[in-house]
Amino acid sequence: MVYWGCYYHHPSSGSWRYLPQVALQVHATILSTTSRTTLTQIFTNRTSEAISEVAYRFPLYEGVSIVRFQCRVGDRILRSEVRTKYQANQDYQNAASQGQSAAVLDQSGQESDIFLLRIGNVTPHALITVDITFVHELQTDSQTDGIRYTLPNAIAPRYGVTASDDIPFSYDRSIEQKGLAITVDVKMEKGSAIREVQSPSHPVHVSLGRISSSETSADFAPHHASASLRLEQEHPLLDQEFVLIVKADNTDSPRALLESHPTILSQRALMATLVPKFHLPPARPEVIFVVDRSASMSDKISTLRSALQVFLKSLPVGISFNICSFGSRHSLLWSRSQVYNSVSLHRALALVETMSSDMGGTNMLDAVEAVVKSRLKNQDLAVLILTDGEITRQEELFHFVRATSADHTARFFTLGIGEAVSHALIQGVARAGNGIGQSVLAYEELDRMVVRILKGALGPHIYDYTLKIQYDDAEGDFNMVDHDPEETETETLHGEITTPSDDQKLPQKPILLTVYLLLNSTRTPQSLSVHATSNHGPLELQVPIEDIGSGETIHQLAARKAIVELEEGHGWLTHSSFEPSTKSALAILECQRLGLKFQVPGELLHPWTITLAVVFVVDLVVALVVALAEVFEVYIYWRRGKIYVYWRRGVFVPAIPSLQKSGYTSTYHKPTNMSRTIGRPSGAATRGWSSPSGKRQTFDGTWLWSPALFASLELDQEKTRTQLAQWLTEEGQFVSADFPQGDDATVLATLLVIAHLEERCASTRDIWDLMREKAGEWVHEKTARMDERGVKLLGLRNRIRGIVMWGGG
Repeated sequence: MVYWGCYYHHPSSGSWRYLPQVALQVHATILSTTSRTTLTQIFTNRTSEAISEVAYRFPLYEGVSIVRFQCRVGDRILRSEVRTKYQANQDYQNAASQGQSAAVLDQSGQESDIFLLRIGNVTPHALITVDITFVHELQTDSQTDGIRYTLPNAIAPRYGVTASDDIPFSYDRSIEQKGLAITVDVKMEKGSAIREVQSPSHPVHVSLGRISSSETSADFAPHHASASLRLEQEHPLLDQEFVLIVKADNTDSPRALLESHPTILSQRALMATLVPKFHLPPARPEVIFVVDRSASMSDKISTLRSALQVFLKSLPVGISFNICSFGSRHSLLWSRSQVYNSVSLHRALALVETMSSDMGGTNMLDAVEAVVKSRLKNQDLAVLILTDGEITRQEELFHFVRATSADHTARFFTLGIGEAVSHALIQGVARAGNGIGQSVLAYEELDRMVVRILKGALGPHIYDYTLKIQYDDAEGDFNMVDHDPEETETETLHGEITTPSDDQKLPQKPILLTVYLLLNSTRTPQSLSVHATSNHGPLELQVPIEDIGSGETIHQLAARKAIVELEEGHGWLTHSSFEPSTKSALAILECQRLGLKFQVPGELLHPWTITLAVVFVVDLVVALVVALAEVFEVYIYWRRGKIYVYWRRGVFVPAIPSLQKSGYTSTYHKPTNMSRTIGRPSGAATRGWSSPSGKRQTFDGTWLWSPALFASLELDQEKTRTQLAQWLTEEGQFVSADFPQGDDATVLATLLVIAHLEERCASTRDIWDLMREKAGEWVHEKTARMDERGVKLLGLRNRIRGIVMWGGG
């Protein structure tokens, strides 16, 4: 495992050595679906010699933006300001050569979730304190539908040139006793009462109704909470990534927060979270699973098999599918995807049963290229990648995925498996491919996550978005409309670059859509509405706006996405009438302007950009930029004095079912400040979902009448048969001595399982929903062809529910 921290090159031995870590403290604030985290790590130079340069390496999840750095070396405080990468290195070398303490931060080569900080001139026995503040847009937890906050403990060793980076080190046990402390404060929207805060990874102490800075006498605030973790151990390291889940009321409702900047006059930022719950028919794309069978998957292969079994069992009848296994090489199950039927499903499941981690390295790019090359013509494609994320050449993969999905006929989804998965890879591929990226830990329930991803892959298309913001006065309203690029008109800019006062983004996420706006206005927006079009008619969402007061988090997240829009060659400048060289120059200036103004990190990746870095110089003020974020397909332009925004057509947004509110004990509703300790869920809570739907469901969604089925349903087979025969006889239907046989038996067995799922497994509906949907379609189609007999069988549904509920017979 790679150790993250401070290390240096020892001149006499010629080896690399680590500085021991004394303490680790974390404070995070979750605001709705965003987080702001300050990480403080303390290291010590235990030697009696000065160290000319120390490298500090730390992992960050993809999508994280570093907005503040401070480094204290001994009694000297190093703060930061923005420079170009070249200038930052020059200033760092000059300061270090003069014996001054200095530091420079940069992103590690090919891996966007590794950052390096170089610190010069560390005196003997000095303490090094590194403070890093970063912001992040949080995801919905696929298992609980709560908000998921994650703090990484490690990034998996990379396959490629950095695979052998591990550096041996030893600890001085006498100085590593201060341990680790994590505090997370939660602030949801007013009216969104927090029902539960829990960690599936660590035992945490939870207080509902207050945050950590609240006075003891403070009134109970239903939308506030706090969780804390303290570990006293030999060295302050997490054994696995820290995960916190927040469940609150109304998180499945559209909402918008308005934030005022604390230091920039008349500067406001708006974040709107839109949860699409349109009930539209699903799509039927070609589905290809890309399965990592490299050596690094050896301890995750059983989880991989389980995930694939759920995926395959949940596919709808008639869809085309394929499986591509990869490692150093790749292999397709069929040269072209096959129609989903009993034969193809049997062959696919047989392959899954024999899968092992026997294919060497992790050459994902070649496998993905082969899958796209094999796709069926005139059909949409959904690629589902299952991996532990141990690769390099990430940017090449992102570029290919982005190019393939550009015409909106292909989407890419990712499932990361294991505790050390690279979130930069998982989220990067999903973002570039307009899909969903999820990760599952060894102790987490798998099935919900798998079904959530598959629902996204089978979702419908939504396009032609229009966003309307309404101010106090009607004249202040303006529309953001989806237009074709060739229909736009862009005014010529002279002198200093200026941009629209409202920068925004509508990411193509099927679970949460987030719109960011930067507003240079003293007027207060009152509400906004989102309109869209689908093949099944118009759609509309109304969103209220809540003013949350002063802050920088929403501003920085909005600016970060605007920077990445320009970095990746998308946006209003790219689609303007300027010459390419002019566009490039203006894009660089605008990225620098936004980075400096809002203190936002970003990395300019294209050849025509200048890569920015952060240089630390004594007593200078923080200011800039260093991470990578999402592509967003939105372009802003002016016409006749109005601001317009268009999105590229063909955005895929699957229909999301209404989220069920979990039941909670009455203690959560008591109007007092409450505290309790929550540990990792018990084995029963974390085991995979168990039901007769698993291996016994056939390819078309049915279940067969058998003793094994009744045993799993905990029903008496003979009593059930007798009761069903009596009911059919009362309906005037003939019942033979060997009833039920043929279609009768399959219909009734399937209705029994459907009733079992709905009555006894309601809490896991999001897992079996697709399987139940497939079964229901088969029952209706079959009974419709059975004439009166079919009508009578279908009419037994409510009585069958009684058998399941009461075990009758």
